[in-house]
Parts: sequence; C-alpha cells; structure tokens
Amino acid sequence: GMWWKGWPEIQAKHEASHATRFKSTTLALTGTAVRPLRSDVSLLHVSWELTGESEPDGQASPPRRGVMLIVAAKQEPGWRIIAAQNTNALLLR
Repeated sequence: GMWWKGWPEIQAKHEASHATRFKSTTLALTGTAVRPLRSDVSLLHVSWELTGESEPDGQASPPRRGVMLIVAAKQEPGWRIIAAQNTNALLLR
C-alpha cells in the first residue's frame, strides 16, 4: 500500500498516475453511505468500479472494484476530506 501525506504529495502522486496508467479511465460510483458522527464530521463509505486502466507495458487492465472510507469535516467554505483509505475489493467466488 501507499501512504501519501499532505496536499502537495497527494496532488503530485495523482497527477503522475493520471498522466499514465489512469489516463483513459472511468470511475463509476456504485454505492454510497454517509454516517454523521457529529454535525460537522461524517464518515463516508463509497464503493466504485474502475475501467480503462493500463498496465505499465500498455496492455489493458481488467476492470476492478473497491471501497473508499472517507472522514470529512465541515470547514469554511464547505466539506473537506480529512482522511481517506482506498482499498481494492477482493472478488470472491
């Protein structure tokens, strides 16, 4: 896994990956749940499916699914992500 800290690192890592392996991807949200912890803090679960990803050799990757867990806080001028965990889902058969 990866642990990116601070806005500059998060932005740089996303820019690099979206210029290469994620350049032609589509991310579809397949489910959401919001649990307010306080009036200004909420926990979000977001399930997703990603298509169009490429392997380092340029070959197409199979679609994948995952779940994000997000802690968001209400700060002016609106809601901000405080922490997030993004995990690929295991496809159980």
